[in-house]
Amino acid sequence: MSTESTYLQVLNSDSILNGIISDRKYPVKFPQNVVYPALMYRVEAELDGLLDVSNTPSGVFDFENTFDCSSYSQVVAITEALKNICSENDWNISHFIDNDYNENTQTFSRTLNIIINSNL
Repeated sequence: MSTESTYLQVLNSDSILNGIISDRKYPVKFPQNVVYPALMYRVEAELDGLLDVSNTPSGVFDFENTFDCSSYSQVVAITEALKNICSENDWNISHFIDNDYNENTQTFSRTLNIIINSNL
């Protein structure tokens, strides 16, 4: 199983996060007419080591999670759920940024990066 599919499986199995955003977790971008709150994730991976049969390289995966919500309290609740998920899985939050309120979608937004170290 890939690190990305494991990541999504862990998010999908968390009852607190799913109580807030249900199945509205999207790779790369939000679909048109998305219902809020929703979470979009992107992943960047950096290889440490060589890919060959005599070596077990590891990767650093940076999951950028942006969640848009109709209220700021939902932003805080999703942040807390992600913090708990990270704590339970030995993942690290590298940083988060509160994005400006979006007048067009009438949403509050936050971007939170989660770092996962994984053997490939």
